[in-house]
Amino acid sequence: MPDDGDAYILAQILHDWPDAEAGAILAACVRAMRPDARLWVIERVIPPVDDPPLGYALLDLSMLVHFGGRERKLDEFADLLTGAGLQDPVPLESTSGWTVLESARR
Repeated sequence: MPDDGDAYILAQILHDWPDAEAGAILAACVRAMRPDARLWVIERVIPPVDDPPLGYALLDLSMLVHFGGRERKLDEFADLLTGAGLQDPVPLESTSGWTVLESARR
């Protein structure tokens, strides 16, 4: 991880990993980031409903089987980011189905 960067992007990375390893990846980013740096996490975010569309369940199962990872809801991403020393993420939704979660060091 390059040190002293002002911007870091993790695109489709965290869903490959269980919570502990995803948290370690984020903590490594925090250690490398300048105090005023930004982090953008680009992932699919499971909608905050009791019964999300079947596609999300299939993606979640695929991540579990292939990598031991998982798809997450916004509050689960927030827990990972704040647990690693980052601010609550600001979701920047797009029409592509991907969500950009913007955060910074606390």
